[in-house]
Amino acid sequence: MKVFRRRKAGETAWHYLAFDSRSPYIDTETGLTGTYEYQVQLMNDDKPVGQASDIGTAVHG
Repeated sequence: MKVFRRRKAGETAWHYLAFDSRSPYIDTETGLTGTYEYQVQLMNDDKPVGQASDIGTAVHG
């Protein structure tokens, strides 16, 4: 699956973080503060499968 993060909750642009094949995914970027939103997309080779996940939020810092 591909993992995406918005820089801050409520922004419209998603930033690709990583391709991950097992749970949990740990965001290791340093210096994050505030609320961020995350979403994942299941992939088959380079093609998305189905709809993206629900949006999850995390508070950093």
